[in-house]
Amino acid sequence: TAPANANAVSVRARSWHLWACVSYWDDVQLNLIENVPTGVKERPIASGGSIPTDYSLGQNFPNPFNPATTIRYNLPHSGQVTLEVFNIVGQKVATIVDQVQSAGEWSVRWNGEDASGKLVSTGLYLYRLTAGSYVSTKKMMLIK
Repeated sequence: TAPANANAVSVRARSWHLWACVSYWDDVQLNLIENVPTGVKERPIASGGSIPTDYSLGQNFPNPFNPATTIRYNLPHSGQVTLEVFNIVGQKVATIVDQVQSAGEWSVRWNGEDASGKLVSTGLYLYRLTAGSYVSTKKMMLIK
């Protein structure tokens, strides 16, 4: 993991062969780290520098919303995080977050678009956070 303020990381790569046709690598090299826009914003850690002790998924705000809404959640541990939006019949509409995230308080904005970039219609939607063994689902309403 590169430090948050790193512009580049240099790591020496090396390999060794234990058997024919099998190569094992113990280091990697990154030539350039670029900021990749994901729509995910890390909020400042709670006062006192404390990390949340429990997973939690907050109610989106505003709710009902038009055209966009913000969803907040807490992670007590680093790991793979998935935040998905489903319509009322259970069909996946969009994946907002699908990445490894560090422990802390997180906030993401959903602009009411489906996976193909089209605006979704007025209605009730479910959003589900999955992080480790934690799974939580909440409702939100889009009104146009």
